[in-house]
Formats: sequence, structure tokens, C-alpha cells
Amino acid sequence: MDLELTEEQELLLKSVREFAESEVRPLAKELDETGRFPRELFKKAAELGLTGVPFPESEVARASTTWPTP
Repeated sequence: MDLELTEEQELLLKSVREFAESEVRPLAKELDETGRFPRELFKKAAELGLTGVPFPESEVARASTTWPTP
């Protein structure tokens, strides 16, 4: 079993680490102390594709037809 990260995974890891160091770390203490939700930080994370859960499109389509709606 090969447990080495792929090149794509290494790039993702590097991007997330850089984002955390440059954007999250400077705000972490304040956010912990105030409980404020950093919408601006969340938006930046979304722009990098770091939010949401990646599902195959086939699963999304299937789930949308089988989940009950309120």
C-alpha cells in the first residue's frame, strides 16, 4: 500500500498551510476570545476551494431526489 501523498495532495497541503499561516493565525486568538465568525476569512477559504464537501456529481443528483424535503 502506497501511503505517499500525490503531487496534487502535496500542492493542496501546501496551499492550506500557507492560508492557515497567513490568514488564520493572525486572527485565531481574537476569534477564540470573541467567538466571532470570520465571514471574510470564510469567503477567502471558499475562493480557494477549501469549504464544502466534495461529492461526486452522481451522488449529489441521487441524494437530491431521495432526501425528503420539508
